[in-house]
Amino acid sequence: MRIQNKLITIFFFTSVVLVVAQVLAMQWSIGKGMIDYVNERELKALSGIASSLLKSTKKMGLGNKSVANTGASEILSIRG
Repeated sequence: MRIQNKLITIFFFTSVVLVVAQVLAMQWSIGKGMIDYVNERELKALSGIASSLLKSTKKMGLGNKSVANTGASEILSIRG
């Protein structure tokens, strides 16, 4: 095999390895960013639900009771 063919083969495989590494790095970065975005959106949604649940329990006078001590009829009556 001539030196030119060896150099072309080396450059080709080096280019392939670099492209694969770049694609993997981009997928990891986008995946991490997407997970962070989804977690942020989920926290916003849950904070709204939590605040409305807290308001409902305070309105019904259940603010200081634990869920384990709350009867089923009291929980079902909070449908507000």
